Amino acid sequence: MNTTTTTIARFAARITARTMPTVGRITARVERTAATVAWRAFRPVPTCAVCGGRNVRSMQWLNHGAGHVVEPETPFEGGDNNWCDDCADHVDLTGGWRS
Repeated sequence: MNTTTTTIARFAARITARTMPTVGRITARVERTAATVAWRAFRPVPTCAVCGGRNVRSMQWLNHGAGHVVEPETPFEGGDNNWCDDCADHVDLTGGWRS
């Protein structure tokens, strides 16, 4: 190898060593963002069983001592825990998929 080729090879190795951690971080961030976008696009959206509207609220019970939700399945069960702003009443919810 001549000196020019050796110098170019060393320069390329230095650039690669410096930029690879940054490229890795950018790649990881892009993958996380893509996963978040996919989750938001396809997550179930609760809708009112009466009017079909999406303007609904759900209540869950929280155990403050333990710091966790007691009944995670509550939002889709029982009309007493769900409220539709459009119907202005307690309603059952149905889970639909975003289109």
